[in-house]
Amino acid sequence: MQALVEHHLQEFQEALETARRDCAQGNLLAAYVKLSAKKFEEDQPPSAWIFSAIAENPDFLAPIRIFQRELFDRLKAETPDFKALLLTYFAVEGMRSASLFDFQVLSEQERQSLVSSLLSVAKGNLAPVPAVA
Repeated sequence: MQALVEHHLQEFQEALETARRDCAQGNLLAAYVKLSAKKFEEDQPPSAWIFSAIAENPDFLAPIRIFQRELFDRLKAETPDFKALLLTYFAVEGMRSASLFDFQVLSEQERQSLVSSLLSVAKGNLAPVPAVA
């Protein structure tokens, strides 16, 4: 199971680098938002297995914790606006947690509005995005 997690993290890292090359000026934070948003659009398998895996092996999440810390440090080093980084990173991770726990609170239109707003923040363009009715 640990090897599967590590493989998934490696795939995400490679996809992040590809997304970064496709972003204007190699903006790592914008690439992170785009890649994460793309993952949210994909059908996700049920995630109940993760609770069993954690119960059997509390260290199961160790590679994920390390990966997340390294990713955050890298984003921090490359993002000039720390507040924009905090807002964007934790909003994306909140969306990821909601997906993991199947707490889909946002409609598709609201999710797209959030992703659009996060991309604006990540790119340094803080113009407000109109609220979805």
